[in-house]
Amino acid sequence: MVKMSVNKVFLQLLFCVICQLVLLVSAKRNQVLYCGACQALIDEVQYAIDSEDPTKMIDFGFRIDPKGGAKRKNVKYAGSETHMMELLDEVCDNMNDYAENMSQESNARRYVRYKDRMMEYLDIKNLNLDKGVQKSLELACANIIEEHEEEILRLYREKEENIADQLCREVGEYCTTKIKNDEL
Repeated sequence: MVKMSVNKVFLQLLFCVICQLVLLVSAKRNQVLYCGACQALIDEVQYAIDSEDPTKMIDFGFRIDPKGGAKRKNVKYAGSETHMMELLDEVCDNMNDYAENMSQESNARRYVRYKDRMMEYLDIKNLNLDKGVQKSLELACANIIEEHEEEILRLYREKEENIADQLCREVGEYCTTKIKNDEL
């Protein structure tokens, strides 16, 4: 009886792992999904940086001067490497606020935020609010960060222009057309 129960638990666990792998593999092959996840990732990171208190500072270590005294250096927290690392650890959770939108005219898919930043629902016409879509976006987001974390940090550190286009089209090659800042 116990052996059968253990086998049943093992099979359920195996089934869950296989389902996650199928989602992961299908997400990797879907360029539209990855393009949308990449754009949403950059939009969420930029919003978080812009929303941070611009006066908030953090200690960025210290150096010993020639006289033996410690010199502390303060830097703005918003957009700092510390802030970016924290954002990249949690930003993919925000993919639950996105849905798939199917254009009536062109039959093209894209991913849009259906909750505004104050958790109010926006216009939800022609949206697919399927949790599977959101999970796929979350997995794609996590994969993008895993594959390009250093590049994302570099783009923000160097305060590059049009980070979405550089990351999503040039670096990751997820998007095929140029991304304008106002598309996000």
